[in-house]
Amino acid sequence: RQGTLKLLISFILIGSFFVLPDYSNAKILISKIQIAGVSTTDEFVELYNYSSSSASILDWDLRKQTASGSQSYLISSFPTSAMLSPFGYLLIAHRDYSPIQNTNADLQYSNNSVSLAADNSLLLFDAANNLIDEVNWGAVSSTGAPAANPGAIISLVRLPNTSEGNYLDTDVGLTDFITLDSLPYNSLSPTRPQIIDSPTTTANPPPPPPSGD
Repeated sequence: RQGTLKLLISFILIGSFFVLPDYSNAKILISKIQIAGVSTTDEFVELYNYSSSSASILDWDLRKQTASGSQSYLISSFPTSAMLSPFGYLLIAHRDYSPIQNTNADLQYSNNSVSLAADNSLLLFDAANNLIDEVNWGAVSSTGAPAANPGAIISLVRLPNTSEGNYLDTDVGLTDFITLDSLPYNSLSPTRPQIIDSPTTTANPPPPPPSGD
């Protein structure tokens, strides 16, 4: 019995060195979309992790949806390498993507016969087929006003697009996105800082009473 107990304690001690990362609080959003560049298939999708936790999107998928509602996979199943650092980015692109300012794609579409276009939607699903994020642009059916169709080498960019990150998520494309010259980020780009509320200011405590000496 003592031998079994010692073996059990050894396993517990060894296991304590292997702590799994915390993915529970990760919030993954579609942060930028370019639907055309130097060619009609020069396109990318940028994801952003708005949280202080690392994020694995293993077995998630990314789909294009046309104005008529037809869906096609851009990424049918994200691989193990699909990781986002806290407040970090992941860049997914068509094989015809032309890197902007040497920002290479982290992942290539699993189906390069599919490409984005005007009047489309982009949908991100988790491994349990839950819709995590959706962006609509142009003339599409949407519960909220879609974002504008972006031109060539122009991206839909999620607000606020500042040093605070890209995290506005009202589920209304016209509210959440603006169009800007394309400047994508990938997993090697600097992460955005965690937003910390200013500390509450408290009144100065009263001075101690005289000691009476």
